[in-house]
Amino acid sequence: MSESFRPIPLRINYNTANLIDTDGESLYANATPAFRLGEKGIIEATFVQDDNSTAQPFNSTDTFEFYADKDFIHNLDTGALTQGYSGAVTSIKADGLSSTPASSGSLNLQNSSGQSEPIAYTSWTLLVDVYTFVVDDTLTYVYLNNDTCYTGDPLMIYSPDSQVDIVGDWSNISRTGGKISIRYNAFTNAFLSKIGTAEQISLYIQINRYLAGQTRPSTAMQYQVFAGNVVRYVEGQTAETLPGQYSQAATNALIAGREVKQTYFLSNVNYRTVQQNLVATVPSGKIFIPKRVLNLTTAIAYIGASSSSTTSANSTTTETSETTLTTTTETTTSVSSSTQGTHTTTSVNSTTSESSSTQGTHTTTSVNSTTSESSSTQNTHTTSSTTNP
Repeated sequence: MSESFRPIPLRINYNTANLIDTDGESLYANATPAFRLGEKGIIEATFVQDDNSTAQPFNSTDTFEFYADKDFIHNLDTGALTQGYSGAVTSIKADGLSSTPASSGSLNLQNSSGQSEPIAYTSWTLLVDVYTFVVDDTLTYVYLNNDTCYTGDPLMIYSPDSQVDIVGDWSNISRTGGKISIRYNAFTNAFLSKIGTAEQISLYIQINRYLAGQTRPSTAMQYQVFAGNVVRYVEGQTAETLPGQYSQAATNALIAGREVKQTYFLSNVNYRTVQQNLVATVPSGKIFIPKRVLNLTTAIAYIGASSSSTTSANSTTTETSETTLTTTTETTTSVSSSTQGTHTTTSVNSTTSESSSTQGTHTTTSVNSTTSESSSTQNTHTTSSTTNP
């Protein structure tokens, strides 16, 4: 394959014009192909006869066209020609249209004898209710003033014969073996407008075969498949909900001159859940920075102005928790060899006050569990608590 277009392999019973599986049976719903908005792709069509083993051969002079649309509406609006036309034409003038036609599309002309044919237009201009459509084609029939002119319902996908059997699209192309390739383009205004915001809609696909010298086709395949929508992809990279990581320099810049508030979590706590809970409680304008430390998880909840008060002259520092970010239960047991007594203290989300003889120094340490032993004959009282600032 010359380009990385997505292939859609189709196996077709030429006698019924239906898609089949490799056993010759009708496709299951989950095997039905989908053509997605905005993509280019390659249909790899294999035609077989009723026995599902004999290839349906084609002539090298045959031409093919591929069509896809969500319905069988052919005409959108009806007008009338303002003059007669035949042979080669470069413009078609019509009036009486009740709605503005698409910027490009097709017209269907019909004369009083019932003869009709489509003709593509690339643009139009409007002057006093008369539309002039720019075309470049040769008409098969003769049309007179006031003959009918329809604006055609645009197809969601259309591939002319120039997109059939492009060299390099499929290595198995073989007219005698009933294998053809068709390159398609699903990035059209009609595809976009007709699928709208739906996840998927029904799509009717059809391949017409024209024998050399013939103007009327044979329907080689027609089947109901799906048109699929896609995720919007023009926005660029979406910002993450949580930051990925900060460099050491960036972290130092964030916490410079500020007090870092932190809390501890047991190592078996779901880290992502902790992050989400913390984010919900971080005060407006503060910064959340998570990190792991050994078998504990230290979550720096936010960085902001200091909430501690300090008194000097052999100062006493008192720090009070502003908010409870999570619940941690820790048990600290104190054991003494004396018969005078054993004291055990359990603290849950406690607030700790601590005095220090060193001026301006404050340290809070939290552990999962602590056991202390003493040989003293006095009561030994050891307390360890979990502090949530």
